[in-house]
Amino acid sequence: MPAKRKGNLFNAVFERIKEPLLVACLMFFLSLPMFHTAAAKVVPWAFAIGGELSYLGLILKSLFAGGLFAVAQLGLAFL
Repeated sequence: MPAKRKGNLFNAVFERIKEPLLVACLMFFLSLPMFHTAAAKVVPWAFAIGGELSYLGLILKSLFAGGLFAVAQLGLAFL
């Protein structure tokens, strides 16, 4: 019986932590300088003169992150 409790506990913890962990991973990868450099090459109009994201760029990055989160949630639904 204790093995069954451990499995239930693990499943309960996994269910509660998978979405916050996904958000943390998305934030990490979207904050990498490599992503910033690649985005500057693909959508240069989303950047201000100093190389920082403009307001339009921030909105675009947020929409991109939201889309990635939605797609990833669909994938997590099968776990």
